[in-house]
Amino acid sequence: MVLGRPSFGWEANRVDPVGQDLNIEVQLGSIPGKRVWRSGVLKAGNFGDLAQVSLNVEGEFSAFGDAILSVFNSDGNVVESIALSTVKQRSIWTNFAKGPGVVIEVHSATALPDAPLTIKRAVREGYVGHSDVSPDGSPLFELPGSISGLDQNALDATARLIVGQNDLPIGTSYPSSTPDWCSGFMVGKNLLMTASHCVKGKDFCTQTVALFGYSVEHSQPLAARSCVKLVYMNPYIDTAIIQIADGGANDAYVRLSGLAPTEGEKLFVVEHPNGAIRLVSRDEACKVSSAATGAQPSRSDLDENLLDNLAFAHGCDTLEGSSGAPVFSARNEVIGLHQAGFGNFNYAIRSDVILSCVAIDASAGEVTVIQPGEAVCKNKTN
Repeated sequence: MVLGRPSFGWEANRVDPVGQDLNIEVQLGSIPGKRVWRSGVLKAGNFGDLAQVSLNVEGEFSAFGDAILSVFNSDGNVVESIALSTVKQRSIWTNFAKGPGVVIEVHSATALPDAPLTIKRAVREGYVGHSDVSPDGSPLFELPGSISGLDQNALDATARLIVGQNDLPIGTSYPSSTPDWCSGFMVGKNLLMTASHCVKGKDFCTQTVALFGYSVEHSQPLAARSCVKLVYMNPYIDTAIIQIADGGANDAYVRLSGLAPTEGEKLFVVEHPNGAIRLVSRDEACKVSSAATGAQPSRSDLDENLLDNLAFAHGCDTLEGSSGAPVFSARNEVIGLHQAGFGNFNYAIRSDVILSCVAIDASAGEVTVIQPGEAVCKNKTN
């Protein structure tokens, strides 16, 4: 049984820019004998619903015995709970809490130790609304094995992205119970494309892995390929390309279409909704609803006047974790990168727009920026 929830600790209502080092020392022992420590609310700024916050927490977690670290959003809803006894490293990132603030709580059935935790950094960013729109009712997904004639490359090239973890997902334990999921797909040798809003924080690459073959019918061992470096990122078109570790014989990739979508065009999406096994959306509503529409802002600081006609609306079923999935035309070409759900539609960035910004040499695994001077094609490479 826990006792009370005293409000104590670090600077409440503090507004911090993205990625600023905080180095706020939290002395849990300053309230000796208590079984619960709860922070004040760290505010993310005046972004309303267009904000989310992740905290980087450091400490000797093994000293906390059976203590649980819980993360709450500012509405009081639990985002995740981490058993500190299972954390093997000194530093963890909490899952993103949506809304204008975040609270952490440490509670235990016994007294908490006289040991410090440090809130090292807070990452705040605007986010795209979760892609959880099913315009025609409950989401309907199909197992790829039940679909005849489905392009195998479309399946082999699609990956489940695990974001915000230090460990690979095979043969290791997660430091966090609820990792952040996205989808992605190979566009060339060791080149994986996903949504730029899936790129979280400065340490994105060291905490990201692409998992291939995560499917109910897989017969070969799953392939976990770590991120090597961020090659291209453009928040205006919500697109990122990362180089991942060599996959050996697994060199499947798909082609982006240079054709603009047409209204009513039939589609299918290969995705990992909610971080689940590989699934396909292709029901009657899975078609282009509007061939040219504004993209949803991937960050809160973008000039929304520059987002017109970068995306198309579609009715394919998606869920959280589907961001970054390839949207295919009937020609088995990627016609869009699934971005978000908002209102009554889902949205995908148009492939022809992406190809106006970058050229991809698939066989060489190289990316060339075509239009670095135009606002929509602003990018960073490394």
